[in-house]
Amino acid sequence: MNFKSYLVGAATALAIALGATQANATVLTIGTGWVEDQINSTNSTSVGSPWTFTASGSGFLTLSDCCQPSDFWTVSGSFAGVSSLTLLPTNFPLGLGDTDYDSEWTNPILTRLQFAFGPGSYSFSVFGNGSGGIPAHFGLRADISAIPLPGALPLFATGLAALGLLGWRRKKKAAAVAA
Repeated sequence: MNFKSYLVGAATALAIALGATQANATVLTIGTGWVEDQINSTNSTSVGSPWTFTASGSGFLTLSDCCQPSDFWTVSGSFAGVSSLTLLPTNFPLGLGDTDYDSEWTNPILTRLQFAFGPGSYSFSVFGNGSGGIPAHFGLRADISAIPLPGALPLFATGLAALGLLGWRRKKKAAAVAA
């Protein structure tokens, strides 16, 4: 076997492997609430990974741990990050109360993370350490923002301007009464 045949064979095997990875990807449907996934061994990729979704607008990808406070999650791919204990927004379009993961999301001792995204197609995998026990469960959801993120800034500025105008008018009226 010559070197050229070897390279062609290796390139073909790589293309098949990459194609199989995308073909076996789990589709995350935007706006349908929490979807459960898990890892079955420590320091491994989740059962549903890789995940894919396509967004028509801006929104958030959210991951919440379930049940054990010592599990630690990492996301790689179009999104890259690790889980945190930071309190994050809870303004899901479906509202809180649609599954157990809503209460898990608001629990300050459980790990969770959230990524903002814009319009486009995304692919990512979730890895977990499973230190809270195996299998280790987590929930995922992708939601489009009710008010687009750039559109929220003028709305916020208008509100601040209205409050400033009200304060100025109140101060002017108080000065007129005192005089």
